[in-house]
Amino acid sequence: MFTIIAIIAAGALAFWSDRQTTREVIQRPAVFDDELVRQSVVFARQELRLISWVLASILVMLGIIADRIH
Repeated sequence: MFTIIAIIAAGALAFWSDRQTTREVIQRPAVFDDELVRQSVVFARQELRLISWVLASILVMLGIIADRIH
């Protein structure tokens, strides 16, 4: 039960992340005048996405542990 809840939460996180990414792509491409600032923002978003996937995998593993203990 806990594992299923954790997998659903990870799926919702992935859906929300992809939706936000596509929403930003649709917007006007010249939001930042300085190319260096734009590149920094892109790298920060990629790092945050990686962190969110790591946290989602930890959540799934905690769900598996909770199911085995329960």
